Amino acid sequence: MADDHGPSNGIRWSRFILESLVIIASILLALGAEALWQERVDRSEEQEVLTALHEEFVENEAALIAQSDSIGEAIQVVESAVAMSAPDLAARLESDEGMTLSVAIRRPWTAEFRVGALQSTLGTQRVSLIRDHQLLSDLAQYQAVQNELAEIGDLVTTLTVEAFVASNQVPESHERLVALLKAKLGYWDAYRRYLGRLIAQTRSIAAQLEAETN
Repeated sequence: MADDHGPSNGIRWSRFILESLVIIASILLALGAEALWQERVDRSEEQEVLTALHEEFVENEAALIAQSDSIGEAIQVVESAVAMSAPDLAARLESDEGMTLSVAIRRPWTAEFRVGALQSTLGTQRVSLIRDHQLLSDLAQYQAVQNELAEIGDLVTTLTVEAFVASNQVPESHERLVALLKAKLGYWDAYRRYLGRLIAQTRSIAAQLEAETN
């Protein structure tokens, strides 16, 4: 009877172990290569997301600054009207400058900024591509501030100055008009301060995104 524990049996077991190790190593290498490839794909997609966000934030910063400047100009127009006496304000309303004042009062201040890249990132699985958790937190907070600013802008716009509802005619009460203009100024000033905070946030996040894309 052949010896089951002879040299040939030992060789077979050694070959079996070696072949098993080779198979395991091949599987691990294949899995590792796949993981590396997926990581490369994810990082490429992450750069696309970050680049789109950066472009959007840079454009939004410029748009928000322009809007803030416009509000500042409108505030100056209305402040000068509030400081006038009743006869001077009445004369101004009947002149070409009255149209400037009317436009300033009626102008909508709803913030105009792009949100496509931000919404398509935070609202989909693409958000998982961003590895910087602090950046993710800042983006989520920024989206909340955007929504609040839009609501405030709607409120500022719909605060009607009753004296101008009927074709820019001189109102019966100078005091009533001044009170309404002051109320408008209060909303505008608060809105502009809020806008300033959003501009600072926009600039900060744009800088983070620029660092991530370089």
